[in-house]
Amino acid sequence: MSEYTYTKLTDSDRLTAEILAQSLPLSYISVFAGDQLTVNLTRDLTSEEVTSLETVVTNHSSSLSLAETKTLFITNLDKLTKVYIISKYDIERQNSFSLIRGDARADGLTNRFAYIQQLVNWINSVLTYHYGLSDYVNSRTTVEEVNAIVPNYVANTIPDPDVSIRTAFGILN
Repeated sequence: MSEYTYTKLTDSDRLTAEILAQSLPLSYISVFAGDQLTVNLTRDLTSEEVTSLETVVTNHSSSLSLAETKTLFITNLDKLTKVYIISKYDIERQNSFSLIRGDARADGLTNRFAYIQQLVNWINSVLTYHYGLSDYVNSRTTVEEVNAIVPNYVANTIPDPDVSIRTAFGILN
């Protein structure tokens, strides 16, 4: 079994059909975080088959219409945004912070509340960037313009406040 990894905006169902049409021994395609594509094959490829695979993957995005490219980009951006947030603060931690923040507000612990609010502000900045980038994608007029967009959360959002539950509980006012 062999695998080939690419960074490419992909309609995995269509790419699967395109690879199978070349009679390549495809096992499966996996797409992670939007554009990280791995093609897994049932055996090692000959040099001619590698060339065929490279051609199919290279030409794949050119077979997508502008509307398909935009839809695919935004769908992948949704996944990428979710992965970015969860990689910093998993769902359980987000839920815990939400409960602690609510209790801090109810109990008048303004400093604890303000500490956790930094996380809320960070998530809001990530989502603001996400929706702004989605709007920007939708305003593009060519497939090439869409394909040239590279999301960069670190450069376009406020810094991760790196808040912790332990520290939040240590703030008593």
